[in-house]
This record gives sequence, C-alpha cells and structure tokens, in this order.
Amino acid sequence: MFPLLVFCNSSLITGTKGNEVEAFPNPFSEELNVRFMLEQESTVLIEAYDMLGKKVYSSSDKIKGSQKEGTYEFTIEQTELKDAHGMLIIKVYANGKVMQTKVDRVH
Repeated sequence: MFPLLVFCNSSLITGTKGNEVEAFPNPFSEELNVRFMLEQESTVLIEAYDMLGKKVYSSSDKIKGSQKEGTYEFTIEQTELKDAHGMLIIKVYANGKVMQTKVDRVH
C-alpha cells in the first residue's frame, strides 16, 4: 500500500524557497542534503520512500527531541538508504504537517 501523500501549505514548516523542502544535489549518488525551515519549535522526522511506497530511510534515531525555530540542513548518506535506487520521495514531518519532494538516486 502506498503512503498517503500530503502537501503542506502551513506557515509552521516551510522550505527555504517557499512551501517546499529542498533536497540537493538532485540527482545524487553519495549524499543528499535536505533543507527546511521551522517557524516554531517542533519535533521533526525525515523519511524517504521508494516509488513502490516502501520506507527506505527514517531519521528517527538521528533527530532527538524538539527542534527550535530556524533553518535546518540534514544530510542523508547513501549507505543509510538501504538498497533504494531511482526516484525517491523525501518527506519532512513537523507539527502534524508534511512537506515532500522527489529526488533521483543514481549509482
């Protein structure tokens, strides 16, 4: 079953270029940088899904507790993405909202 995809238009979690999370470089092979901005303190979770809806990454063991408002850049190493390849959906969860973007992983 595919995960529910929800776009966020909230002012509580925004990308640094509007309402989208930034993920770069795209395409990527070694590491992926995920940038987003919190306009208020929140717990944050970053996840990656392959195009079949399988979760291939979760930041749950790396980001602990609440994060203060501000801009964050988080790096995902290619070794953390299990065997995922091709197009991935990156999701950032905060304050009950979700931002997402697509990236392409190349080997």
